[in-house]
Formats: sequence, structure tokens, C-alpha cells
Amino acid sequence: MPPTEDPIDHLKSLPDRAARYEWLDSLDRTERNGILNRLTEDDRRRYRQHADARLAREKRSLKSADREARRQDAIAGRATDIPEMIEALYTVMPRLTESQRAWVERIDQSADASKRDGFTSRQAEVIRDLYRKQFRKRG
Repeated sequence: MPPTEDPIDHLKSLPDRAARYEWLDSLDRTERNGILNRLTEDDRRRYRQHADARLAREKRSLKSADREARRQDAIAGRATDIPEMIEALYTVMPRLTESQRAWVERIDQSADASKRDGFTSRQAEVIRDLYRKQFRKRG
């Protein structure tokens, strides 16, 4: 944008809404707010929706990356929570005996179906034992 051009004129000269939003996103907060204050209420609302959607995508991406890191830690034998242990045990189901598989599935299903938080002490003990046997450090 040339320094003498009005920001609103520059914004209107951009080819489509995506380009306009990309340009607005590239501005610092003060400049962006100054321009947004000069736009119509509908334009401000649409931009806020765009910004909210972008933020939600970023949060989902971070959450997904965090979940994947926790899953990799669990598979590496560093899980501390029962749900992480169960998820790791699902990755080695073929190595488990039929009764061990049944235990893991029943405990997982009962925890999902119940409205309580956590697992019974017996369920936690069974999962910890199976997890320890499958993922203890060998070396």
C-alpha cells in the first residue's frame, strides 16, 4: 500500500474477502482496529467471525499436536494417566492375550459409559499392570 493511500481504499481495492482478511491480519492491532472502526457493522462482524474461526483452528491444531505428543510419550512408556495407558495398550492389542484385550476393552467402555470421573481402583490397577508389562523399559 502506498503511504498516501487511504487504508479503506486499499482494502476495497483487494480482489476478494480472503485477500482483505489476510491484509487486515498482517497489520498490527492498533492499525487493524482503526480500520475496522471505519467499516460497517456487517463488515466488522464478518471479520470478527473470520478471526474467531482462525483462532479456533489454531487451538485445534495445538490441541491435536499436544494429544499426539502425549500419545507418543505413552507408547514410549512414560504415561502417567490411565486414559493414556489405555490408548497406548490399544496400539499393542495383537500382542495381548484374549482375556487381556477383553479387560482393556471392558474397562475403556465402562469408563466411557459411566458418568463418573476416573476409574475404580481395581480398573486402574489392571491397566497399570498391563501397561507396565507391555511398555516397561527394556535395556
